[in-house]
Amino acid sequence: MEVLPARAIDVHAHFFNASDIDAAGYLAHSVGHSTLELQGFIIAMEPVVRAVTEIASSAKEEYELLIDANTRTDGRSMKSLENRMTQQRQRIEKRLQEEIVSRGVDIEYDKAQVSLERKWGARFIPRRFNSTTVHKIVDEMHSPGVRGGRDQLRGVSGSTPDGIIRFVACMLQDRWMNLDLYRRTWEPMGIAAAFGAMVNFDYRYCASRSTPHDQMLLMALISKMSGGYMLPLIAYNPMTDLKESGASLALVQEAVNHHGFIGVKIYPPMGFQPYGSGAELDRLLLKMFKWCAEQKVPVMAHANRSMGYDNEADNASSPAGWQALADAMAPGLPMRVNLGHLGGDGSEGDPTSWTRDFAQLMSQPKGTNTYGDLGYWTGLRACIDATCEPLERIKDALNVFPDFGRHVMYGSDWFMMIKEDGWQDYPTELARALAFSNLDRQAVFRTNAIECFGLNDKTRLNNLIEHLGKLPSWLT
Repeated sequence: MEVLPARAIDVHAHFFNASDIDAAGYLAHSVGHSTLELQGFIIAMEPVVRAVTEIASSAKEEYELLIDANTRTDGRSMKSLENRMTQQRQRIEKRLQEEIVSRGVDIEYDKAQVSLERKWGARFIPRRFNSTTVHKIVDEMHSPGVRGGRDQLRGVSGSTPDGIIRFVACMLQDRWMNLDLYRRTWEPMGIAAAFGAMVNFDYRYCASRSTPHDQMLLMALISKMSGGYMLPLIAYNPMTDLKESGASLALVQEAVNHHGFIGVKIYPPMGFQPYGSGAELDRLLLKMFKWCAEQKVPVMAHANRSMGYDNEADNASSPAGWQALADAMAPGLPMRVNLGHLGGDGSEGDPTSWTRDFAQLMSQPKGTNTYGDLGYWTGLRACIDATCEPLERIKDALNVFPDFGRHVMYGSDWFMMIKEDGWQDYPTELARALAFSNLDRQAVFRTNAIECFGLNDKTRLNNLIEHLGKLPSWLT
């Protein structure tokens, strides 16, 4: 197993659940149209997810659960959480199994197996849905030491029906359970910290059951309970600002100033560009970006041609919109952003040149604080030399901007990428692949993240100490 650089940081992770978003709508539209070979199965899963969404705790309920566990005086706080995890897993397994069978989605599961076998041939091991399928999927997901026991793909990366069920199971768990799963899997490999981004899809999908403010308070609490292993990013939605008199920016400022949040997350594929969507949205977005730049707070965005509400929305985070934003920023105040996914790894024949175009933006004075992460670059997992498509994209970017490596960070996009077979080995597989590139792996896995998120700034560090009580061990 490849050894990771010391004290590695994952700048792109998620720990939300189905009460924070319209999980069924997001699965059917954003995931469904971006995963064509499984589209039939995913669409069939939409009513299943709607039927079981109430399993997911609201942010307020989970907050109260964790406060109660942390204030117990009988010494049984950990035991109470362990019992909660066991009960929640059993409930998730039971309801998912029942709903999949009663709605005939097991038939779609089997059809998807046939479709993938046709696509991958001998590299895919098909299986049929049976009475223990969901239990086995969830059980292995929670057993990091048993990696690959149910893997169906050999030598290639891709989503599978089992992966979709894993993804749904994560959305039904408590958020602290998702962080626990992440940490048990990847901390032993050397991931010393994870930056957990909230999301806000309101006004595109159905409104979330948990309010953004409740979500913010919960993520701040989970971050503190983790000792700063997880540092959160607050979601910003310009549509919320437009319709609710600036409520989203006010929440951003509260989260950053008073609750230990180190960044902001936006999601342009919900139907807006970083700049260029009309006067009102541009005004609101520019106000947010300027405030963040002044505070040295990066804005992370989905910056890949995928996972939009529909095919047209996939293009909302293209380089043109980011160049327009860079041009609109005040002189001497360059935008501070992390372009999540960095344009994509070129898998599935993606014809765009977004990675190279982002490198061109980074090369400008206006792009000096522009970074990008390798979240969900699953094509790198199969690289055995420097000729694979993802590494060719990195090479093209370096040709455009020789200092490109100073702007690239490691990200996983967990738990989105839990849809992939062999997801557990993603950090080490990326480290192995990057050995064939001209990127400095220590910079990618740590140093660039410290720079991008301003974690070498005394004011930012004091804010963390105020919230956590002390600096996280990985920062000392």
